[in-house]
Amino acid sequence: MSDIEDALNSDDPNFPFALGLTFGAGGDPISASVMFARALDLSPEFHDARFNLAKSLKDQGLNGRAEDEYRLYLVHRPGDATALYNLANIVALADRLAEAAALFTAVLDAAPQFHDCRTNLALIEEQRGNGAVALELLEQVLAAQPDHAHANHLRRSILSKLVPHWHFTMLNDRERNDAYEKAIASSVQGKHVLEIGAGSGLLAMMAARHQAASVVACEMSAPLAAAAQRIVTRNNLADRVCIVAKKSMRLAVGRELAQKADVLIAEVFDVGLLGEGFVPALVHARAELLVAAPILIPAKARIIAVLIECAELKNIHPIGQVSGFDLADFNVFLKTGYEPIDLAAISYEKLTAPFVVAELDFATLGLETVETDLAPAAIRAGACHAIAFWFELDFPDGSKLSSYPDTPSGHWKQAVQFFSTDKNVRPGDVVKARAVRSPNGYSFALI
Repeated sequence: MSDIEDALNSDDPNFPFALGLTFGAGGDPISASVMFARALDLSPEFHDARFNLAKSLKDQGLNGRAEDEYRLYLVHRPGDATALYNLANIVALADRLAEAAALFTAVLDAAPQFHDCRTNLALIEEQRGNGAVALELLEQVLAAQPDHAHANHLRRSILSKLVPHWHFTMLNDRERNDAYEKAIASSVQGKHVLEIGAGSGLLAMMAARHQAASVVACEMSAPLAAAAQRIVTRNNLADRVCIVAKKSMRLAVGRELAQKADVLIAEVFDVGLLGEGFVPALVHARAELLVAAPILIPAKARIIAVLIECAELKNIHPIGQVSGFDLADFNVFLKTGYEPIDLAAISYEKLTAPFVVAELDFATLGLETVETDLAPAAIRAGACHAIAFWFELDFPDGSKLSSYPDTPSGHWKQAVQFFSTDKNVRPGDVVKARAVRSPNGYSFALI
């Protein structure tokens, strides 16, 4: 008679239990589960057999049955961290994230040094949209185990999502950096400086290098603010640059700022200039955080546009027939407004000469919505598919910086908005359009 037959025929639950452990160690969870089930038939209160049955079922991918067995086991041993952990992982795989988070938390209450559990809880919190909570959990893991591979990988993954990759190309934009430093060098000596949107801390450190009396730089992204603080410290400027992990509109004089700032530095511009909340932040800063006649870096801007024909991209704005199938219903996911496109990387034709849409003075720019009628003349025939626009910044020292793609290190793309209907034009035609500036940016329409 074989060992399996002996175990199945035995009245001693320890016999099939021991054989189940052997099968499990040998990588045979199916036979192991049969043995553990037999042990439980003989002794329903054999809790170690139930634990191992649950594990062998989980190893087979039978998560529903495994969950039932773990829950029965935990009725009698509610503080078993390993069982709670395994159950939490099963619940997480079922996409019951809130329940999984509660179970992982219960594990950590019982076993605070269970770092694999804390890492898995961080993953759940990231999936629930709680990136800051996830990062805090991972920092706890890495403080205890700096080489924890899963925690390190997950931390990098979360940070890469929270801080878009364009930050790296921006930091390598020599024209941008040089233009800002030249303006900073001519403006900040002996003055109190506020920077909105510290990012890496680069511009704030430039202000300190050029002898600002004080520098406060705010950054609403907590991971970015933490990185900026480390960078400032690494560069021996922690005593001269204060990084505040807050949105600028949460700052107050007498709290984060010792006095009103003489100089405002800001580089919180998207491809369309105003799409990153610059205007509300600027209006608040002028009213609450700056002296009566502050130096603004940059001081002014202009929006420049051109009407274009772009058949290559028009085919997907909106999407229609693809490979003989009508995909029109997919357009519910199409982005509204403008999108960032590198004009240097696509094929297009200018239907008009570039024209100025607006001149913006940051000393007076407000929150009102402004409509401007435009009437550029066509310089060639074609179908007007879209408007492409970019910006120029004016600095108080008289220098300028453009986001048009004519510099080798420029990081900005250009803003392109496709029209809902095309307009065919001939040379000399006046193309009527309307620009609408809101506090959140520009939109355009043909009229």
